[in-house]
Amino acid sequence: MQNRKSNLPKTQKLQFDFEGEIFAIEFTEPDSVLELALRANIDLNHSCGGNGTCGTCRIKVISPNSSRLPSRNEIEKEMAEDRGFADDERLACQLLAFDQLKVRL
Repeated sequence: MQNRKSNLPKTQKLQFDFEGEIFAIEFTEPDSVLELALRANIDLNHSCGGNGTCGTCRIKVISPNSSRLPSRNEIEKEMAEDRGFADDERLACQLLAFDQLKVRL
């Protein structure tokens, strides 16, 4: 008999610190931090609609293990260079969430 649980996607967790309030957002499919926050009704600014052109969804990565942090894509690289982002500052609309990622607005 096949184990049905092994066929289910693994639940992952993103921790979001929004104005001092901590939200744990569970997800199974990779999506941007912005999309996950919006689905959890966290009002994260994103005036360009998630296209990476405004910078209003800038977040700070506070995960203890930043080695899992993916490289910036071309859109995010350009914004980071133009605005002088620190290494731990990312655009929520461009950063794909991964398990145990912790971010702060």
